[in-house]
Amino acid sequence: MFLKMKVKLAEAQGRSKELRDVRLGKHFPEKYDVVVMEDVQVKELVGKSSRRMRLRDVAFHELETVLKYQVEKYGKELVLVEPSCTSKACAMCVHVKDSTSADRVFSAVG
Repeated sequence: MFLKMKVKLAEAQGRSKELRDVRLGKHFPEKYDVVVMEDVQVKELVGKSSRRMRLRDVAFHELETVLKYQVEKYGKELVLVEPSCTSKACAMCVHVKDSTSADRVFSAVG
């Protein structure tokens, strides 16, 4: 019984992963001329084993691979951004605010 349920769960996870990749991979290149994504290095991102367990299903590299393929297919552009200070910088004025993990809302100065 356990093995049967394990197989069913694995099949469901595979279908949801494929659906996610196909939907996201097609959505952004169809709607936008330029797709921007952080160039995430998961090995550098995770230090503790608890964080590693939470991030193992995220599959940044797989998403990047699917996006690269779809962007090329639609004749659009994929830009990989260096991940330093991207969550601390204002997208409009590029002001960088030193924030703690408790700060969830970023307001630009000017």
